[in-house]
Amino acid sequence: MNISELQISAQPALDLEAPFRRTSGWIGADGNYSVPLGDGRIAWLFSDTFVGTVKDGKRIDTVMINNSVGIQNAGSSEPVQFYYGSTPDGGHSSFVIPDEGEGYFWLFDGVHTNNGLYFFLLRVKTIEVTSGFPFETIGLSLAHVPNPEDTPDKWKIEQRRVPFCRFGKEGTISYASATMKDGGYVYMYGIDSAAREGVRVNNMIVARVPEDQYGDFGAWRFLSGGEWGTDWEHADGLFPGVATEYSVSWLPAVEQYAAIYTVGITGIIELRLSPTPVGPWTEPVRVFECPDKHWHKEAISYAGKAHPELATAPNELILTYAANSMCFDDLMNDARMYWPRFVRVRVDRG
Repeated sequence: MNISELQISAQPALDLEAPFRRTSGWIGADGNYSVPLGDGRIAWLFSDTFVGTVKDGKRIDTVMINNSVGIQNAGSSEPVQFYYGSTPDGGHSSFVIPDEGEGYFWLFDGVHTNNGLYFFLLRVKTIEVTSGFPFETIGLSLAHVPNPEDTPDKWKIEQRRVPFCRFGKEGTISYASATMKDGGYVYMYGIDSAAREGVRVNNMIVARVPEDQYGDFGAWRFLSGGEWGTDWEHADGLFPGVATEYSVSWLPAVEQYAAIYTVGITGIIELRLSPTPVGPWTEPVRVFECPDKHWHKEAISYAGKAHPELATAPNELILTYAANSMCFDDLMNDARMYWPRFVRVRVDRG
């Protein structure tokens, strides 16, 4: 398919943002992954989260926790119900805390199967740096919730360390960036940022497993050398420049799989298409440039991804992205930032 021949339009979807906007309690987060639970509910998986109060356009009496969960009734304008933890002294804490103690979790993509809900837990710790991002990734786990039909405060969460990952100065290999159910399989997409010819670029990589064996790491297979095998460290790079967080989903109107991602933290959201879940992928086309990156000198926009369960037409992609700033005070003084921002994209054949 010649992606340049498609007619693509995009505009902010403020109506979809409204159920997330609150003035007390949960008042913003990033990450913004979603998993349909099969009963009309959608589980939203968030990373760093603000809990506090919004008054006169500012966040006050606010703390940041590292993750939270929301439950939304699909097709409803009702507010999303949010869940996070509490401390013995009555404070707020993350929804999921590492069993092993060190660091904290950011919540990544997940999938609902007949065996329950699974989602990835990226384990992170804060480090001291003079510039850039003060975080270091130290591991990856898979959360299994056998009772997702209950409200999240009643979920029983098992944490299992994922063996197929590597984080360090040599680069990252991880299969937690996006998941998609298709043809009886679950596809787990990720990134390989190992340096090649002296240049480090995030390449899309992919693994898959039969849906009913998702929780069995021994059944996972990785696309390497054009074949599905056990070599997770040398997976085929499907295309370069993908983000750490992204999505892959089926787009019925063009009968193609759509990869949605943000170019770094630039606020430019791109689309690539493929006739199969693993490629070949088209060249990228820009679908949206996030306007909020211009609100402040150090504003950034990132984590673009699609949520196919929210689409209401075969040619529609509903996207979210995160609006943030390298200056923390911006997030306190401007409560427009750090909410899930929604975009409605329409893709038609020319």
